[in-house]
Amino acid sequence: MGDSDRRVFPRTPITLLVEYPDASEMVQDYTANLSVGGTFVYTDKELAPGTPVDFVLSFPGLLRPIELTGVVRWAGTDPASEHRGVGIEFTGFDDIARHRIASLLKAISSGDRRFISKTEYRVLLLEDNDHLARLVARGLVQFGQSRELMFDVDVASDGEQALRLREDNDYDALVVDLYTPVLSGSDFIKQVRSGGDGKVPIIAISGGRSDEREIARAAGSDAFVAKPFRLRDLIAAVTTLLALPETRD
Repeated sequence: MGDSDRRVFPRTPITLLVEYPDASEMVQDYTANLSVGGTFVYTDKELAPGTPVDFVLSFPGLLRPIELTGVVRWAGTDPASEHRGVGIEFTGFDDIARHRIASLLKAISSGDRRFISKTEYRVLLLEDNDHLARLVARGLVQFGQSRELMFDVDVASDGEQALRLREDNDYDALVVDLYTPVLSGSDFIKQVRSGGDGKVPIIAISGGRSDEREIARAAGSDAFVAKPFRLRDLIAAVTTLLALPETRD
């Protein structure tokens, strides 16, 4: 996007999920900002200026997917975050998509409470490895404390226990190991989604098999983190899907 886009279409900082319908594997990126003319997308994909891109924007729990077509106008590093990415200009999108983006930007600028960050979050962690479960729970709590946020983490060691906890509690995010006793994590995710809950963000975790990303996506997860993982990578996935800042302003 050039200078004309910056002048005509003011940008609004917002984190949206970016998915590529033609991708053969579970590839997901995230926006840094949005205007009615285009967006900046954090990505490790090699996209040269002039490359056409088909993609889908969404916000788990708030925004139905918006299918868009665009062209890469520039590639580089976002000065605010130092993350690599590309500037994409929207091309050929219909009036309905344009209206939905404009409505979203208006809601944000007017202070719509749905887009104002909360300070307290409840997370359900389904993990049968007790040591890893304690590590993840403690990491989320400590991360929240460093950002003046509060994370309340419930831990389930099997899928049936996780289902019971969900019946009695509302969670902002689910972190799910795909392979757990009694009821597997993948079947737990399927039951969550088949029960009509397509809103709660779900991060699947697992490792050891090449097809696990596809298993996670088919079950209904929003993101996948492979084991062994760095704790900060899992926290980054949680904070991104919850649209939380990774660092202090």
